Amino acid sequence: DIEPSFITNKIISANIFIFSKKMLFNKEILKGKIIAIVNADPGFDFLFAVGISGLITAYGGPNSHMAIRASEFSVPAVIGIGNDKFESLVNNVLTTIDGQTRRWFQEAYR
Repeated sequence: DIEPSFITNKIISANIFIFSKKMLFNKEILKGKIIAIVNADPGFDFLFAVGISGLITAYGGPNSHMAIRASEFSVPAVIGIGNDKFESLVNNVLTTIDGQTRRWFQEAYR
């Protein structure tokens, strides 16, 4: 089983948006959301500038670029949940990242 990396000890709940390129045309909709993205390179740093609440990635580890940036911005993140769990995410559903217990879940799918 894949062990994801948790960034921050914060507990947050927000609707999740599974990132798609069309969101680049309306970045304001990302504000306050947990963003799920397969993997992200430095070109996705803008996510932190728009004020996302959290981040979930399929790939990456504690030393990945997005893990470091999430830590710098104190944004709760779950880095590297694996492709299967990422594919099971449901878009626009209330999602919780709990950095204290190192868990994340979607409300309708506990």
